[in-house]
Amino acid sequence: RRLLKGEYAMLKGALIRFGLMSSVLILISLITLDGAALNSHWENLGGNMVGSPSIASWDGDRRDVFARGVDNQIYWKFWNGVSWSDWISLQGAATSAPDCVAPFPTRIDCVVNGPLNTGVFHKRGVLTGNGMLWTEWEPLGGIALSGPTIAAINFTDPQF
Repeated sequence: RRLLKGEYAMLKGALIRFGLMSSVLILISLITLDGAALNSHWENLGGNMVGSPSIASWDGDRRDVFARGVDNQIYWKFWNGVSWSDWISLQGAATSAPDCVAPFPTRIDCVVNGPLNTGVFHKRGVLTGNGMLWTEWEPLGGIALSGPTIAAINFTDPQF
């Protein structure tokens, strides 16, 4: 099968490549910066997704993957160092793929375009003793012609 869109993320000295193929999210893991493969394989994460996935991590044993479902909700799946969670809906309605970042340990910020030109929306997740606690989707305003991008600078507040 042909990979429709691939992305890369840097995690603890290794490069992870992931993408969307035939509406199923897949992941290839651990290729070192010098090109040596460490346990390199494609892993089917399931789901019925559209658009490009996004990945964020605050630790080498933690991976958080986000994608827009065919129902336009944003879904989240995480690797806790041992196993993958199920896909979890973050609710809302998006017209773009999500872009997410972990600006510092235990926190993730995501941005998407909202429905019908309603602007860019932001959602924050914070890991607590009871799991990840997510805010509601917060409108940031503006109209983006393509999916918004988010970045963390020196592990401080994210920049939209």
